[in-house]
Amino acid sequence: MTDVIDLLDRRYRFLEMQSGAAYFRELRRWFRWLNREPRCQAALLDLRVEAEQIVKSFNEADGRTVGELLHVRDQAVATFPTIATDQNQPEPDSFDDPSGHMLWQQSIAHFNRIANTDNIQATTTGTEDPSRTRKLITILAAKLHAIEVGPDTVDGPALRALREQIRVIEERHTLRLWNFLNDKLSSPGVALLRVEDVLHEMNPAPPDPPSRLASVEAELRANLAGIDQLHRALYTNDRAEVDESMVRPHAARLYEEGPGHVGRSSLAPCALGSLQGSM
Repeated sequence: MTDVIDLLDRRYRFLEMQSGAAYFRELRRWFRWLNREPRCQAALLDLRVEAEQIVKSFNEADGRTVGELLHVRDQAVATFPTIATDQNQPEPDSFDDPSGHMLWQQSIAHFNRIANTDNIQATTTGTEDPSRTRKLITILAAKLHAIEVGPDTVDGPALRALREQIRVIEERHTLRLWNFLNDKLSSPGVALLRVEDVLHEMNPAPPDPPSRLASVEAELRANLAGIDQLHRALYTNDRAEVDESMVRPHAARLYEEGPGHVGRSSLAPCALGSLQGSM
């Protein structure tokens, strides 16, 4: 099995010598070999499970916090009924009315929609706060502020109690978010998925079923990520310059931290050692 380790080390060293479009071509060649090597497959699975668990844990905690915020909403509505006057407000049909959309974004109707959907979840990409918790806190805070500055007499202690509940929830969420980002950005499993994403974008399959909207979204995503420039460098005579820094750190993370998974793998050390060299 030492032959696998040696081969992977040599491939990684060769990969590190490349730059620009050549780096992406070599990365794809190396990654394809890695996925076909039987002695590496269990190690790859370990990494994928790790990445999925990081995201799953955050999303599950987010769901529990949504339940807490629903309770705070109910308390706020019971104390200040005017908060819920927009709970049946319909979402504007178009963006021709920016002020209408802004009002909708801050409505209890929007709050309820967010709370009752499971389509808003964190993923292995990005560093923004994707949680429902953050969106719901923003709406509740705006509602309480409107009560405070409004013309009606305000029950000060009740308002402060609601804000304190939100503050405690927000602080706990912020800590959880930071831990999530640290785990995600330092995970070799997430690095593996990021490398896969980039390799997919090098030669993406057409949408199935074909959709003009999907094509436009893919084109926009490519433009924002610099993928269109990479395509020109790889597949035309454009000689466009491309920067492999979008993926090189993820490859390095896999190489440097693959051995940490050996103890959790049923394979011999070379299996995850081989994973290191893959990127």
